[in-house]
Parts: sequence; structure tokens; C-alpha cells
Amino acid sequence: MVAIEKGKECVVTMGADAGKKCKIKKVLDENFVIIEVEGAKKERKSAIRHLEPLA
Repeated sequence: MVAIEKGKECVVTMGADAGKKCKIKKVLDENFVIIEVEGAKKERKSAIRHLEPLA
């Protein structure tokens, strides 16, 4: 399993932003993070299981 940490680039796999790149801004706990989606103005909360880390 790849570590989820602040600053890591990911792709959203589920929801309205599926397929878009995002950046992790803050790790809330073992299940949730705050992300900034490419092209979006706001940061949002996301479940880690809905993200696929990029190499």
C-alpha cells in the first residue's frame, strides 16, 4: 500500500470529480483527507479509498 501523505498527487476514482487529478492538502485521519481538485476553486473532504495515488 502506498502511503497517503500531504502533497501527494492522486486521481479521484469516484464521485463527481472522478478521473480528475488532485493534491492532498491535509490528512484528517486514517480514512479521510482534504484535497484540492485540479480546476476547482474549493478544497474538499474525500475518503482515501476514493483516491488512486500517482507514482
